[in-house]
Amino acid sequence: GFALTQGQTVYAAKITNDLIGISTARVGLGSTGSFVGINSTTNTSTLYFIGVGTGVYHSLKTNYDNTLIGSLSRSLVTVSTASTHGLKSDDTVNLVVQPGITTTIKVAYNDYNRRLVIDPRTFASGDVSIGNDSITIARHGYSNGQKVIHTATTSSGGLVDNGIYYATVVDKNTIKLSNNYYDAINEEPKVINITSASSGTISPINPPIKLEKNLKIYFDLSDSSLSFTDGGVSYSAFDFNLYTDPKLNNSFFTSGESADFNLSTIGRIGIDANANLTVKNVGEINRVLYYNLNPINELLNSTLKTGIIRDTTNIANSNSAILLDNPLSNQQTLVGVGSTTFSFISAVLPQKLEYTSSDGVFSYTTNSSNVEGPISNVKVEDGGFEYKTLPGISTIISNKGDNAILETKGPTIGRISKSVIQDIGFDYSVDNTL
Repeated sequence: GFALTQGQTVYAAKITNDLIGISTARVGLGSTGSFVGINSTTNTSTLYFIGVGTGVYHSLKTNYDNTLIGSLSRSLVTVSTASTHGLKSDDTVNLVVQPGITTTIKVAYNDYNRRLVIDPRTFASGDVSIGNDSITIARHGYSNGQKVIHTATTSSGGLVDNGIYYATVVDKNTIKLSNNYYDAINEEPKVINITSASSGTISPINPPIKLEKNLKIYFDLSDSSLSFTDGGVSYSAFDFNLYTDPKLNNSFFTSGESADFNLSTIGRIGIDANANLTVKNVGEINRVLYYNLNPINELLNSTLKTGIIRDTTNIANSNSAILLDNPLSNQQTLVGVGSTTFSFISAVLPQKLEYTSSDGVFSYTTNSSNVEGPISNVKVEDGGFEYKTLPGISTIISNKGDNAILETKGPTIGRISKSVIQDIGFDYSVDNTL
């Protein structure tokens, strides 16, 4: 006897609608009523088992030609509350997620291709599937046609060190690589045949970065590829800057929403372990930002650095940093509840998969009649007209609530419409700040 191996191809021999035999070669029903090899040179029949092997689960997976293979998943989000909430399934809540965590973006430079790269991701030889021509990188975040650089000490068969490729996304954890953009985005992608497995690194070329409006964005500028050495002395090869326009003409320093600058820098780029540019108060920034490396120390710097190429070919929204609200901050319909938990389905996952109460500010409101709690907002059924002063709220009727205080305000009610200076005064100082 011999052992069947994981992933081995076998062939079905139908006995009944509910029973099959399997064979290592194609078989058919012979003249004697037994299964025989279809090929005249194949002398085989169905297999029989002499042992069940090891493990708990054994299965067969069909492998038909010209089939479309996909996967389905759902993202179930569970929220834990500090006390009993009273919510029921099918209730709706308006969730507000304002995490105060820091998002880190790794910035590096590829000398061979003279390209800026973002967040290089390494993979082991065991992450390479020769049979599927694929590479596994957990939560890679790539999109179809994304332009990347592959680097490796010894490349997997079919790939080259410092080769520029285009990603074909299989799922959120798996990609394949193509030699050109159109092969990658084709309905039937033409991917590279990987013939051997080795470890390596995949580095996106100045990609669009999608960021949630966290408290801080930390651009890590410590990578040694951002510096050079001359006469045994290390120098920064680049400055790293943010801009408000895609042509990289207008530098960004502040949102204008507060008196403080939104940017701070620390350390020598490419030299110090803590070198970074940090963007704070990100919630104030309501625009797309753009990033870039700019060569410095050009008299000493090599042409490998000063000749940096800003690659925009087949890269949509290149060099952009797009600031988005947390995808969980939305109206959600509950699909499951416990006394201090509730769950809902989210179409998009946030960048961080788990939050604790110390990670930021988290709250929800609901119009459910099943719950008790403080008043979030009120609806005015009839606004009235021609008010001379702000109306007040004299009475709140509630079975259990007390001590609620509500105030009215509006953009026009009570606003000063005009003013008259009765006495202009005299002897004012020329100092306008007084």
